[in-house]
Amino acid sequence: MKIISEVLHRDDNTPIISQLTDIEICSMVLNPENTASDSELCAAMNAKRKETLPEIRKLVINLHIERGKSIRETAETVNLSHSTVFNIIKRYKKNHMIQDKRRPGRPSKLSNGIKRIIVRNIKKNPRMSAPKVAADLQALYGVIVNPETIRRVIRSTGYHGRAARKKFFVSEKNRKLRLAFAKSNINKNFDYWNEVIFADESKFNIFGSDGRILVWRKPREKFRKQNLVPAVKHGGGGVMKTLTMSLHPQVINSVTVSELQELSFSCPCNAFNIEKFPQLSSRDQGENY
Repeated sequence: MKIISEVLHRDDNTPIISQLTDIEICSMVLNPENTASDSELCAAMNAKRKETLPEIRKLVINLHIERGKSIRETAETVNLSHSTVFNIIKRYKKNHMIQDKRRPGRPSKLSNGIKRIIVRNIKKNPRMSAPKVAADLQALYGVIVNPETIRRVIRSTGYHGRAARKKFFVSEKNRKLRLAFAKSNINKNFDYWNEVIFADESKFNIFGSDGRILVWRKPREKFRKQNLVPAVKHGGGGVMKTLTMSLHPQVINSVTVSELQELSFSCPCNAFNIEKFPQLSSRDQGENY
């Protein structure tokens, strides 16, 4: 860096940039007798880079502070964008530093753009696994990365791997009908709902549980009897239990649909609402309203 050092300082470290004109600076930097390092510096001044060299930053600071040039004039002299020169000067005034701060560890292998692509794929398909995301990145962008790195990127944005909740399937048609039903009854007063019988059903398994069972065991002990969950081909069967409730002091359980319909005429309640009752269609419920 002999040439650029002569531009910036004398032997006694006294800045001489204020004694040179812009033409003299450019002629010294672009001198054919420059060394290989100076040629790289000149190329860096003319090329678009994400990170400017410290020597160029020194040149920017001296042009702006020593010579009093504006940010736009300095940007034109060193062939950098206005925002880049502004950020260099702003960082120097704030920290009195030209060099980059020491980075906290190894730089990330993934760029911010690739990280956004990963998060976008997860938002689009939450069931996509980390190995599948890593394989797609390698196939589409040539980025080879470990699946655990993918998981760290996803967790850093607030996403975590969790077991999906199980809910009764609702088709798109019934989803729209439910929404329309809710909107049509949203303004009903309390007196109306006080006359409604609400019902719900639950399934109770006869043989074991169909949920996830956790056990404490050591390696290679998964087939011990106390660590196994017995299963049968027919699923063990189950019992559907229907319960109803209303504001009135009447609680009815384990009754048929016909009995509930008869009850709606014999008790003060004049409406009947049931959730997920297989024998009662939406049309039957609508007739009671």
